[in-house]
Amino acid sequence: SPALKGKVCLRKRKNVYNQSLVADQLALKGTAKVKTWLKGLANNVSQPYFGGDIGLIRAVAQGQCGVGIVNHYYLARMRAGVNGKKDLQFANKVKIVMPKPAHVNISAAAVSRYSKNKKNAVKLIEYLSSPQGSAGLAGPTYEFPLKGVGGSIYLKAMTKFTPDRVTISQLSRYNKEAIRLMTEAGWK
Repeated sequence: SPALKGKVCLRKRKNVYNQSLVADQLALKGTAKVKTWLKGLANNVSQPYFGGDIGLIRAVAQGQCGVGIVNHYYLARMRAGVNGKKDLQFANKVKIVMPKPAHVNISAAAVSRYSKNKKNAVKLIEYLSSPQGSAGLAGPTYEFPLKGVGGSIYLKAMTKFTPDRVTISQLSRYNKEAIRLMTEAGWK
């Protein structure tokens, strides 16, 4: 869109979050639609590309960008005042638009075969996967917890979240193609 020329702010292509987002879109929409979308992003991007989400959110709040793609939890942290008063002010100038359904970043846990205490490591992973563990983990990170577990007041105030159904296997399958298409589109 000509109205967005120079107003789309993005993190760098090498950021795994963006690679996963593009892989997600490939799984949902196919190569042709994703190529068109990526070309549109690259043609309207603001320079420079950002190294992190917080800097990108600040740029949107200050009018350097009209729109940016970020992870919601950075904005939630800023609104909670975690980064100080100035970032709270920036965060309150920004509106979040969450797609429905939305891409889900992957969090994972594993136990090394060389672990000296596998039994307790598995217990820890099981606990973190439980409703109580999910609430404890999601609270300070401003992530969405397991369905049915109460989340941060900052998340509740921001938006409703409906996850898409793309699997970790699909993200893996489409990752190389995502990087190739991002490069071809000019995403730096």
